[in-house]
Amino acid sequence: MEWNTNFETGQTRLDAEHRRLLELIGAFDQEIERGTSLESLEEVLRQIRQYSESHFQNEERLMDAIAFPEADAHRELHRMLLAALKDLMQAISFESLPPAELLKFLVTRYIEHICDEDKALGRFLNSLAPEGKAAGAA
Repeated sequence: MEWNTNFETGQTRLDAEHRRLLELIGAFDQEIERGTSLESLEEVLRQIRQYSESHFQNEERLMDAIAFPEADAHRELHRMLLAALKDLMQAISFESLPPAELLKFLVTRYIEHICDEDKALGRFLNSLAPEGKAAGAA
């Protein structure tokens, strides 16, 4: 999964964190392509989950700091995404879910979240400060 300008929110920090998430998803894809062990796949998934939790906390602090009107709904989407990821990680651990299906989930859900929800947050931030990039770097 490679970063492209369609994913940009206009906020330097958010975009950097989103790039990192997509790099981790790309690493999961590469591990699948290599036919690596379940343990290696699970390690990359743990990294994705841990980084997602950290990123979502950063976004939520930012939303609270700027009184983002959609903060509660956005926070709930984070909670639901992490819960779904946890469930799918358990399914892959028990080998009841093919890794490619989990990859499809990651790509679809994360890209949708970035392109819809996070871009809306970026637009809101940009409306607060014409120099927007500085606002997202805090």
